Amino acid sequence: MKKRLALWLALISLIILALPYAVLALHALPMEDVSSNMADQSVSRTFQRSTFYGSGRAWAFFMGYDAANNSHIYYRSSSDGINWLSRTFVCDVLDADEFSLFWDGTYLHTVWVANDGIQNGVSYRRGTPNSSGTITWGTTQEVYIPSITDVYVLPTITAYGGIPYIAYGHTVGPTQVWGATASNQTNGTWLQDADFENADLVAGNATVAACIDALPANGIIHVTIESVVPPALFPEVGAMRYTAGAWQPYETIINTAAFGDSLCSTVPWGLVMNVITNFVPGNDISHRQSAPGGFWAIAPAATVISPNSYIHATVSIWNNANGDLKCFFSDGLPGDISWKFYDNALATWDVTFFPLVTAHSDKLNSAQIHSSPLGVVYENDLAPDSDVVYYDYLDSFPAQSPVIANYAMLMFMIIAIIFLIVAFYVRHMLQTATDTGMTASEKSDVFISMAILIAVGIVIIMIIANR
Repeated sequence: MKKRLALWLALISLIILALPYAVLALHALPMEDVSSNMADQSVSRTFQRSTFYGSGRAWAFFMGYDAANNSHIYYRSSSDGINWLSRTFVCDVLDADEFSLFWDGTYLHTVWVANDGIQNGVSYRRGTPNSSGTITWGTTQEVYIPSITDVYVLPTITAYGGIPYIAYGHTVGPTQVWGATASNQTNGTWLQDADFENADLVAGNATVAACIDALPANGIIHVTIESVVPPALFPEVGAMRYTAGAWQPYETIINTAAFGDSLCSTVPWGLVMNVITNFVPGNDISHRQSAPGGFWAIAPAATVISPNSYIHATVSIWNNANGDLKCFFSDGLPGDISWKFYDNALATWDVTFFPLVTAHSDKLNSAQIHSSPLGVVYENDLAPDSDVVYYDYLDSFPAQSPVIANYAMLMFMIIAIIFLIVAFYVRHMLQTATDTGMTASEKSDVFISMAILIAVGIVIIMIIANR
């Protein structure tokens, strides 16, 4: 009897100790989400942001479909860039480029154009990412209520001093303009700041993009705009700044932009703005940095990063201490997604291309700032299903603690301790039974002890694995 009981105890202990790894295996999904091939874009445009690193995890947001083929924004997160939690619903959207995010180091600020099937308004929500892979969200705030004549598109977002700022495309009848708005609250609620409000940033028919940023050193709000400004016939990239309580005059950044998505990506550092654009006639990926304060009239000329490249590129702060950059882009068909390094002190780009991954995509997006890994999400036009979302990164993830950060190890240790305690208790009972003869009540106690061991182990696994 004692041998059989010991065998049962050993088998039960092995099952319990293996369960944590089985639970983790169920959660360890690759960072890809196969959407319906009707998806136009599964990753936001390069002038928007859809990934960041915070709370010890990489986070990637993308568009996917539910069983009824309705489009939504989802997110997945990972602590090592390899094992990803399953996707979590965020909001309803019409397309991936109707969503953007900004991570301020404490809060995640999100903006999207809601898809209610009839009209599209602008919504804002703030959240707190947790190390477990969940996000604690505040209440969704309605920024603009849609109407038959007002259509909103392509929002971007930033925050400074806890205040969120949003830029957006706005179609009123046959005219499309770009506007900007802000809340005067720092608690995640939205109350319109009437002084900041500007519903028509550019007197012309905007064509593609408006990207809003805050200069970290002084909080000047900078909106980079691609538009057709009469009497010009072709798009150009320009900017407007909000400082000293007023909007300053429009300034041209590049007036020889290409057709299509000429504004690729922006990133602020200190007192300057970095803008990545696309020149004609060779589709040259180019970079221009503003003068301190976000001024362009006196800024150095643009520098070509990659001649004759594909149109889209995304830029990130690589070193926040000195303003060095990394720019990611597709360098041709079939080609690679490559990157180049910018030395801010020398104001020069590397000549060398460094391949990130063999893929081609005009839908790629990088984190705004390098925090441990610098993540890039993209679709691969060379893959059989081009709507699969992938994640890659430079640098490395922080080392994981063998006890605290590794749930499997933590569960192993807790359950092992519980097992040892119960095992000593059962051993004591069996020894007593040997000396005095085991009664029916004592046998019952042994099996109750085993049942308690199993129940406690399962409860601990469920609690920890679903944090």
